[in-house]
Amino acid sequence: MKKYLYITLTLLLLTSCATIINSPIQKVEITTDNNISNITLDSSNLSIRKNEVFYVLRDKSPLIIRYQVDSSINTIKIASHTSFLYWSNIFFNYGIGCFLEWNHPERYKYPRQIHLTCKNGQIEMSNYSPAKKGEIFLNISIPYINMFHIKSGRSYYNNWGFIGSEYGIDYVYNDHRYISLNIGLAIDNMIPVPAAIDIFEGEKQNGVTTYVNLRKNQIKDRFDFGYGINISKLSWFYSRIGENLYQTKHYTSYGSGFSFSTQYRFGKYFRLGLLYQPTLLLFNYKPVFDYQHFFSVELIWKIKIGAFKN
Repeated sequence: MKKYLYITLTLLLLTSCATIINSPIQKVEITTDNNISNITLDSSNLSIRKNEVFYVLRDKSPLIIRYQVDSSINTIKIASHTSFLYWSNIFFNYGIGCFLEWNHPERYKYPRQIHLTCKNGQIEMSNYSPAKKGEIFLNISIPYINMFHIKSGRSYYNNWGFIGSEYGIDYVYNDHRYISLNIGLAIDNMIPVPAAIDIFEGEKQNGVTTYVNLRKNQIKDRFDFGYGINISKLSWFYSRIGENLYQTKHYTSYGSGFSFSTQYRFGKYFRLGLLYQPTLLLFNYKPVFDYQHFFSVELIWKIKIGAFKN
């Protein structure tokens, strides 16, 4: 029994994550602006081209891309990086795999997506192809961490909690710029996952908002910045439960204000966002001008669903 245990532990310790999981050939998608053409790779990379996708051998050496601007042919070098799977050896086999894979080409990776832009004769590279004019994206978001400052009658309710949902459409009206329309709901649930909560004795308060926002957005590298307006319903709920006692109150205000958004892109679809929506103008209470706000840390997915032909 001990013999088999030692063999199993030895195999686990000698496992090399990158060599086992990473293929020797990697897919690289290369896109360019309209003024760049004739993309090829250095022959030493043994590239296989399929439309905008190249299949290249992993290697420590940089990826050499040849391109043409007007009648001039130039090159740009894209450095390789150590893959996450190589460093994961530290966690799975105490770093032994790092020594075993030190000189293995499977240790390295190139960016999965490369976009080349030529401005004033200078080539700029980014890891994502920019949205193009006429494209339409479905926006699915989870307002995950939510903070409220809302009216609760004569005073204000301040609290934070979790969970919500938001859906919307993005329309790219110009390269690097788009209009977004979203509708959402957010609460300050005490636990970070959707779940039923037992009713218990004592006092309980909750904040809820439903909203529609319209924003103008600009894309800058991995960041999206947006500003616009929102129309919101902000509600405060109070309950008190005791022996032979059940008391409830609620206060709901309708209003309008600004909507500000910042998003950071992590991959082709996923982003992490910050949403700040101050409500300044009330529709159903006086004084007409009164400050409330909703702030959220959002998990965002954007999926291309179509495009208008130019």
